[in-house]
Amino acid sequence: MKQHYRPDVWRVAPLLAVIWLIVAVGAPAVAAPADTGEAPSITAESAGRFVERFFASARETYPFVGTAVSIVDHGGIVYAGGFGEYGLDDPRTVDPEKTLFGAGSIGKLITWTAVMQLVEDNVLELDTDVNAYLRSFQIPPTFDEPITLRHLLTHTPGFDDTTIGSVSRDLDALVGLERYLSEYMPARLRPPGRVTQYSNYGAALAGYIVGEVSGQGFNEYVEHRVFSPLAMDRSSFRQPLPPGLADEATSGHVLTPSGAVTAVPHVYGEIFPAGTGFFTVTDLASFMIAHLSHGGPILSRDTAQLMQTRAFANDERLPGMALGFIEGQANGVRTLWHTGTSPAGSHGIMVLVPGTEIGFVMLSNTVNTGLSRAFVTAFFAEFFPAAGRTASGELDDSASVAATTVRSGAAGRYRANWHSHRGIEKIDVVVREARITEPSPGTLVARFDDGVTREYVALGDDLYRDPVGGTLLALTRDERGRVVGFSRGDRPITAYDRLPLRETSVFNIVLMNLSLTVLGAFAARPVVGAVLRGVRHRPKPVRSRTDRAARGLGVATGALGFGFFILYAAVLALSATTTILKSPLSILVFNLPALLILIAVALAIATVSAWRGNSSLVTRIHLTLLTPAALAVAWFAWNWNILGYMG
Repeated sequence: MKQHYRPDVWRVAPLLAVIWLIVAVGAPAVAAPADTGEAPSITAESAGRFVERFFASARETYPFVGTAVSIVDHGGIVYAGGFGEYGLDDPRTVDPEKTLFGAGSIGKLITWTAVMQLVEDNVLELDTDVNAYLRSFQIPPTFDEPITLRHLLTHTPGFDDTTIGSVSRDLDALVGLERYLSEYMPARLRPPGRVTQYSNYGAALAGYIVGEVSGQGFNEYVEHRVFSPLAMDRSSFRQPLPPGLADEATSGHVLTPSGAVTAVPHVYGEIFPAGTGFFTVTDLASFMIAHLSHGGPILSRDTAQLMQTRAFANDERLPGMALGFIEGQANGVRTLWHTGTSPAGSHGIMVLVPGTEIGFVMLSNTVNTGLSRAFVTAFFAEFFPAAGRTASGELDDSASVAATTVRSGAAGRYRANWHSHRGIEKIDVVVREARITEPSPGTLVARFDDGVTREYVALGDDLYRDPVGGTLLALTRDERGRVVGFSRGDRPITAYDRLPLRETSVFNIVLMNLSLTVLGAFAARPVVGAVLRGVRHRPKPVRSRTDRAARGLGVATGALGFGFFILYAAVLALSATTTILKSPLSILVFNLPALLILIAVALAIATVSAWRGNSSLVTRIHLTLLTPAALAVAWFAWNWNILGYMG
């Protein structure tokens, strides 16, 4: 059956994975690509000692079921190892050469490589309108600037984010890539090339274009042009996996809130070029070696170099995007990387060190980003000892500027732009935001949406640095000089926008709590009144027709408003495993607040009548409160794209 995302692990896990892994691969003390100097030489012995030492205690600290690691250097694999089992109910031991893991968005690197092959073949052009390659549907010309493949590869097409309908537990329920891209096309929020906002839709669109212009279909193309030349015979994007590979695929797992590991069902993806592929770590090692060896048999030297060159950054002083790869720095060393997390319960990280022949990949059948984050940190501490630090371990802050020269105005609340802005999924981020305070001139304290809190000191010109970790933060100002957002050096795939009051979590929580209190009190009023009369042995009072009508309208409004939230929560609870979001019931529930707008008009009339007539003071006060409460619920549903949802 079709699965629709909701605010739970399916929606949040990929985002958290990206956040945590970006933190691990990190931003530098300076944004310019660092020279690795004399690169270390990793041998089979040194790699083996490091990995075995790391995993000697890792499973206890970072629970997982099974994982595998491959490290490359000198143009070959220097280490490949597996730890744990295929699944909670499958005791087979992980084998790095046989065991397949879902790699999530790491698979995008295969898609981007396929695009660049066709660019190299002069079949595609990076700066041509993608509509030139689309026959069955077109991207609407919302803005004058067309979307190009360069925009897709750098996550700057300006698409809104959407996940509804993107996965299913039933293979037969998939509508197919072409139909999905056409029917579930997200809105264009901004002109392309302005700012990064991670786009799974954009990656899937690129994969679709590969299949269209090659005339082979995406799967056939990558198997012929990427997998075959690299002898990646244990890799596939096909759904289901071919029989010879399906038997060696691990099952998926996630962590419960208590930290226990639990199995999750397998799901199939509509946008498979964006991240449903299964691979062994040794197959992906071959892929890394090709990119670290000037393209190997799959790309020319010039094209491989182009893919590793910065193509976009939200702020040129921060790490940004190469063509498909994400820039980072760890211990002063420039990295190119990608992480991946699948709703089917798998997770991984791939990191290359350009200018060397060093790279590694870790895949796991358990979504535990702490494991991969710790491995990245340990790897660079082992083979690339920290540079630019004082004896105390902190970064040299000699570049910091005097506080009197700093202008800020950054204190406020912000939200990462990687979320749905115009779809029903916007509700996912109602309580997800970052907050910046300014305890003293030249110092910012940021508490991010991933729970990480950092203190930054000014380097000048709206650039700040964390003196402990070295990560950078750059403020964005509008033409009037007001801070309207910021970018993080450890999170190049998104930017943060300053929130108006109506979008903040505090405003929405307070507004809804007050509204629900009023609505709930009115909904419960008949029952409470009857109970109190019974306890006090008092008869039901005689009221005027106007008073009875006003009170009845109030009870109906309270029940409707309070009931809306109960039904809405129930629909969301069922949406992870059913097609309920497409049902008439969901459409009806989500549009109940429209009735509140009409009722509010009647309430306003009833309120005036109550104050002019002989209604009790309690009735007058309740009706006076009920009108804005009903409008508040209707506004909430409108602001968070619930009202008007038509499936």
